[in-house]
Amino acid sequence: MENTALIIIDLQIGVQPENVPLYRLANVLNGVNQRIRLFREKNNPIIFVQHNDSDRFLILQNGNYFRN
Repeated sequence: MENTALIIIDLQIGVQPENVPLYRLANVLNGVNQRIRLFREKNNPIIFVQHNDSDRFLILQNGNYFRN
């Protein structure tokens, strides 16, 4: 028996501020969706984790992150 699970962490609307696009986001989401599809086909468990915080974004300014 194979002990395999897929854990998806914090991929929801609001992760990406409109004015600061995430690097290669479309490619990342495509890869994640392909992996989800594969795990579902094999009936392997998938665990979705969503962090919920009142602070929406961390903004990078001059090499430092700030909450907006």
